Amino acid sequence: MSKSEIAVLNYGDRLDVALAHGRRRSLDAGTLWIECPSAAGRRRRIDGTHTVVPLGLRITEVTEVGTYGLHVAFSADVRGGVFPWPMLIELSERPQVADFITPAA
Repeated sequence: MSKSEIAVLNYGDRLDVALAHGRRRSLDAGTLWIECPSAAGRRRRIDGTHTVVPLGLRITEVTEVGTYGLHVAFSADVRGGVFPWPMLIELSERPQVADFITPAA
């Protein structure tokens, strides 16, 4: 993936990812927060507090880490974490509510 295949949307509410097969998916900040592979994210999972998403959570910065993945920082944790590409792809391929909703005609 390249920089042109990712975008932060809605003032940091979502991260848009283009998959290899051309499908675009959005990952919300809360999902990334819950799944964050950082030490702080692991600590939240150990403590059982990882599902408590801070009110107003936003993605504040996204930078590529070579060919490894993306560093994502949050409004509630400026250090954030580094998400390897395979992890981002797996997260983006999980079924989402929008997959089950048919738009009104």
